[in-house]
Amino acid sequence: MLSRNKTIQNQYRSEYIFSPSDVNIGIAVAIDDDLIVPVIKNADRKDLVAISNEASTLIEKAKSKSLKPDDINDATFVVTNLGMFGIISFVPIVNPGQSAILSVGGLQKIPIVTDENIVIGQVIEFTLVCDHRVINGVTAATFCHEFKEVIETERENGW
Repeated sequence: MLSRNKTIQNQYRSEYIFSPSDVNIGIAVAIDDDLIVPVIKNADRKDLVAISNEASTLIEKAKSKSLKPDDINDATFVVTNLGMFGIISFVPIVNPGQSAILSVGGLQKIPIVTDENIVIGQVIEFTLVCDHRVINGVTAATFCHEFKEVIETERENGW
């Protein structure tokens, strides 16, 4: 599961907060000079491998321009990546109807000190931007902590 805390999915809708029952993750995909956001439905019920496989399928469909309307509806949370352009860190913008967006920067090799030794480590910067009408800072920080733990655990397990 990506997060045990579903409040990260709340949405602001014309003066009230809506809590969707599904966690639907959008993936920003560049197509020519445009951007489209295919959606992984019920992502909270899938492991990272299933999410990765579905993301690959949706990205391929986006590139071949074969997405259906249901493939691009109902994102409550979006992931965007500019790492492939050499961007290390950036701050994305939350679109109306979405609760948050997570940016993924490019992989960096940096020196890391471990047990008095300096080794080359690999680091990726993530930035979470939230609609603060529905997500407070503590909830966002909790999500970031959980996300970090999941990513580190999956990496240690060879994913």
